[in-house]
Amino acid sequence: MNRTYAIFRMHAKDKLSWFYLPWIIMLFSFSVNLVIAAFVDEPVTTGGVASMYIYMMVTGMIVVSQTFSFALGLSVSRRDYFNGTMLMAAISGLIASVGLLVLSSIEQGTSGWGVDLHFYHFPYLNEGGLLEQVWIFFVLMTNFFLSGFFISSFQRRYGGMALTLFLAVLAVIIGIITFIISNEGWWGGIGDWLSSYSAGQLASMLFVLSLIYAASTFRLLRKSTVS
Repeated sequence: MNRTYAIFRMHAKDKLSWFYLPWIIMLFSFSVNLVIAAFVDEPVTTGGVASMYIYMMVTGMIVVSQTFSFALGLSVSRRDYFNGTMLMAAISGLIASVGLLVLSSIEQGTSGWGVDLHFYHFPYLNEGGLLEQVWIFFVLMTNFFLSGFFISSFQRRYGGMALTLFLAVLAVIIGIITFIISNEGWWGGIGDWLSSYSAGQLASMLFVLSLIYAASTFRLLRKSTVS
């Protein structure tokens, strides 16, 4: 546990990357949209908050290359590195989730910051209770981070060429599945099926995918070289 905490402390020293920078990027986007909304007469709905989730994915994609070799040089195990990194991601994701909940509540209470701007609060996603909303935000944060963490661990284990091939094959598979769904006219049925669940329920389903990412990432790191 002490070594896991040591990895957590190693990550926590980089407060700019883990805590400050994602908020700076998102709040800059919010400021731009707030100014735009102030000068238009219609409601403004934007997906700028997605920058927070994308940032988490990018963080997962670069964290291994930046810290893996250094961390193992401190005589910690790969398990300790994985656990410490996951602890850091979970805490930063939870803090961000609570922050988004607060901003969403303020946005709703001020009728879109007084200019009818919908940046943090959206129908369906924010219809549940407070804990459910935090859960939704947290699962999204975790899933995006773990998808990037998996990619960076795959590259560390098998190399850049193998990663490129893997992503290319994945893109082809997704393209084929999308074509079949479109050709068969299944999008409406899929939409109806998804809408039969609450956002919190779908987040719980997505959390299962996060666990698969986590297990796969750990297996990749166990076999990865240090250099």
